Amino acid sequence: MTEQKQAIDPATIDLASKEQMKQWRDQCLENWSFQSHSVPSWLKRRAPEFFRLCHGQTLHGLMQRWLPRLVELESQLVGSTPRLALDQTAATAESDVINPDFLQEHLWGIKPWRKGPWQYNDIHVKSEWNSSIKYKRLQDYGPSFKNKTVLDIGCGNGYYGFRMLGDGAKYVLGVDPAPLFWTQFMSFKHFAKDAAIDMLPIAGEPLETMQLQFDVVLSMGVLYHRRSPLDHIRLLKNCLRKGGEVLLETLVIDDHDQAFLMPDKYYAGMANVWGLPSVGLLKEWMKICGFTDIECVSLALTNYEEQQQTDWIDTHSLEDFLSECGTKTAEGYPAPLRVMIKAKKPE
Repeated sequence: MTEQKQAIDPATIDLASKEQMKQWRDQCLENWSFQSHSVPSWLKRRAPEFFRLCHGQTLHGLMQRWLPRLVELESQLVGSTPRLALDQTAATAESDVINPDFLQEHLWGIKPWRKGPWQYNDIHVKSEWNSSIKYKRLQDYGPSFKNKTVLDIGCGNGYYGFRMLGDGAKYVLGVDPAPLFWTQFMSFKHFAKDAAIDMLPIAGEPLETMQLQFDVVLSMGVLYHRRSPLDHIRLLKNCLRKGGEVLLETLVIDDHDQAFLMPDKYYAGMANVWGLPSVGLLKEWMKICGFTDIECVSLALTNYEEQQQTDWIDTHSLEDFLSECGTKTAEGYPAPLRVMIKAKKPE
């Protein structure tokens, strides 16, 4: 028999104790994840494995402030039926029972908001990225999400996942190791308790050996952060069912040959960019890793409409990292060019 864990009473927790806070966070992860009736049975059986990965994560220092607010948000919404709109530019949640001052303070306290936009009652969270622009490319050129199970690796705060539900996805699982993004995700998920979407604060790499069976796997803005890009592409393939589709979006250089740019220290202000392949080289990597039907479906320069500084990030953004003419980064490299590659795992 599985040993039953004793439930933790939040009122008894010493918020200064990292060990107690970690146990409480782990309990919240289990209470809030894989509860939807739409979770595929093959995935629900694997829940203990996912939770073990989550429990191995260290406690983020600000979780002592964020987690009590998430629990308070959940308690204010108990018994209510919030209204959702997931098929428009801003993922929207409305509730008549939520305390507006608490909501404003909570949302403002979990900046920066990188992806969005979001709408909570009359609070418009204008994120750094107007991710609806990229999502429109997904709708126009990517795989269909209708009645599909989707895994989003490097999902950020889950904006794309909620939009995919609006387009008829059967179930979405997002993974991203940043505790801030999980906190932002749960801030919306509490308004949508029954929504067929979950997010876990873990990296994608441990999933490679789990033999998952998703219909669609997304990797949006992750590859250039990986020291071994081919290992990441293999990860995407190993998380798909046979015949499943992948959508890989990443930075590239505009070169038809098999070229590769390795920035020195920074690229457009980012310190963790390991390399940018040409489109041709990226397609060759996909082929080497066993994908078929490899197609470049979109190639677009990032502009100020898509990425900009807002009151909801309190940091620099794209305009600070491009040259005056906008054709080069501040470091002298080609301006950010993003490709979407669609491919299939063989039957």
